[in-house]
Amino acid sequence: METKSLSARLVRFGIAAGVVASLMAVAERPMAADGKTVEGVWIVQVSQRDCATQQVRGTFFSLVTFVDGGTMYESPGGVAFAPGQRSTGHGKWTRLGDSMFRMHVVAQILFTTPANPPVSPGFEAGWQFIDHVVTLSDADHGTSTGGAEFYRSNGELYRSTCSTAVMSRFE
Repeated sequence: METKSLSARLVRFGIAAGVVASLMAVAERPMAADGKTVEGVWIVQVSQRDCATQQVRGTFFSLVTFVDGGTMYESPGGVAFAPGQRSTGHGKWTRLGDSMFRMHVVAQILFTTPANPPVSPGFEAGWQFIDHVVTLSDADHGTSTGGAEFYRSNGELYRSTCSTAVMSRFE
């Protein structure tokens, strides 16, 4: 009889511990005081810009997913990269303030292509690193500003770019 009582207490303790752990996990979610979070899937229109003049050089759409916990994925559209030339971007995001986030993304450039103006400046096999600051204007819309750096497979930087973007949450 005492064994059943102990077992029942252990079960109740296990359930209570599970509830507390669940509440703590929800409390740790990076929700801002204003209720805005970047988590979710976003349709992003990227404007490539001249870094000195900020003149738009071209636009393309990208699909970006911000996952709870700080992981993110990015799939670019456009025609600058040859089919299969660039991998999906993988990265991380962090909260900077109530409505601001920083994203860092890395993608592989799998093979070299020559320049094909005005469509593509050409890319060398190696890596692309993207760094943007995202600002949400409301729960479903935002903008971002930043750039990308392109490195050859040997680690040598060969191009830096600037860009801005307009984001809409995909529902």
